[in-house]
Amino acid sequence: MVTCGDGATSKGDFLESLNCAGAWNIPLVFVINNNQWAISVPRSIQSGAEWLSDKAKGAGIEGITVDGNDLVAMYDVVLHALDKARKGKGATLIEAISYRLSDHTTADDASRYRTDDELQDAWRYEPIARLKQFLEAQEAWSDTDEERLQQRSKEVVEQAVQHYQALTPQPPESGFDYLYSQPDADLLRQRDTVINKALRMQAKQTRSEQAPHPESAQRKMSHKGASMNELTLLEAVNLALHHEMADNTDVIVMGEDVGDNGGVFRATVGLKEKFGCKRVIDSPLAEALIAGVAVGMASQGLRPVAEFQFQGFVFPAMEHIMCHAARMRNRTRGRLTCPAVFRAPFGGGIHAPEHHSESNEALFAHIPGLKVVIPSSPQRAYGLLLAAIRSDDPVMFFEPKRIYRTVKSTVIDNGEALPLDTCFTLRKGRDLTLVTWGACVVESLQAAATLSQQGIEAEVIDLATIKPLDMRTILASLEKTGRLLIVHEASQTCGVGAEILARVAENALCLLKAPPKRVTGMDTIMPYYRNEDYFMIQADDITQAARSLVEGWL
Repeated sequence: MVTCGDGATSKGDFLESLNCAGAWNIPLVFVINNNQWAISVPRSIQSGAEWLSDKAKGAGIEGITVDGNDLVAMYDVVLHALDKARKGKGATLIEAISYRLSDHTTADDASRYRTDDELQDAWRYEPIARLKQFLEAQEAWSDTDEERLQQRSKEVVEQAVQHYQALTPQPPESGFDYLYSQPDADLLRQRDTVINKALRMQAKQTRSEQAPHPESAQRKMSHKGASMNELTLLEAVNLALHHEMADNTDVIVMGEDVGDNGGVFRATVGLKEKFGCKRVIDSPLAEALIAGVAVGMASQGLRPVAEFQFQGFVFPAMEHIMCHAARMRNRTRGRLTCPAVFRAPFGGGIHAPEHHSESNEALFAHIPGLKVVIPSSPQRAYGLLLAAIRSDDPVMFFEPKRIYRTVKSTVIDNGEALPLDTCFTLRKGRDLTLVTWGACVVESLQAAATLSQQGIEAEVIDLATIKPLDMRTILASLEKTGRLLIVHEASQTCGVGAEILARVAENALCLLKAPPKRVTGMDTIMPYYRNEDYFMIQADDITQAARSLVEGWL
């Protein structure tokens, strides 16, 4: 038995599974919990079929729609499907009609896209209350039974909480223990790095907790000096979309929850109200569909901006991005182009589960035909997104969500795009060149300020465009400094940093006064929030690496 929501029925692998179950006569029971909403996308947008169970017909299996809030009816239908499967009579698709009474997550606010009247009406069919009424009518339930159940429920919850609190937290290095059966030497070295880093951070936290915590003067100044036209990176993305959609009617925004909900991070808020549902399109929960439609739009003269909710959700769309978007110009010898932008938040640091914290920019930089852009500030987010939308080539535009709302600066809505083939030198220096991008720019600038107090001047370069790669700016900086430090959040092996090092070795090895260094993420999966900070790059990590590079210690 396999269960899914109504949103998942829009995905290709769901339909492939139905087809396979029918073709191979698999003893399988599919249950769709049709709660009417896939975050903000209503069931009506997911499918044009009267019932989602109608999808079974094309696969040659039985489809049943049942009141999912009626436990007796659900029990009867499931028993029927299981009995049929056990007798070798094939698969069944059950659509259980229900309703999502709460928000999608604690970060969601369902009032943005559904009415209070609809919600109140749905409460009338709440399944636990209906079951209680049914049992009472059968004289099979009493107030005493109810009190006993409530008390037992509280005990079970309390026991679970106590059990969880008594658990010994998994040590930070445990993430390496479950990646391969036998970690290689590089992983073991990285594991030791995490252990040492955890010890330093825990000791620092202990000292901080023991010290008084007066409000810092710097924090007071930053609030006092804040300008009214300062924007966050997220607001700058929204401003760029507004500007370009107003300026060019060929620009279309499309993706999951981009319309009524304004995006899961609110990057597209206000666009549907201003430009209408024909230019701001809420799509079904189907990344391959989003990418495929974007390729079709772009090849016919439109300029779609397709949003994926997280970079880790892009993989179902890779075939269309790699095999079609990136190859369109080459395949047609320039007759067709694909001026599409594929946006996605990326990176760790917000305590999200896996597939919400990926940093896979190197994967896309390896694909011929794509441009890869990562802004690190509101100004660059605005200017680079304008340039990406105006580009006649497909652009992967990855936004570091860790600094979506934490970095603010003045952004002038003047429609000026920034170049997509140029690094940005954010700080001049003489002692070493520090190359970074994305959210790590914040820690790199912090480290540079600390190093300056110690007599070391670091030149900080924001790569901004991962592909095409601006090596001229980097090599010009190395002519002054002779030392190279690369900082990136993505895994170390085969990362973009390795490509930069290779080009420096090929073209400017004689400029180096010391072997170059990298401060990178680990070759493992981002852990859950309790241990996430130990895997994130801190300003202290960058400072130590820079000092060792300049002072010559290992």
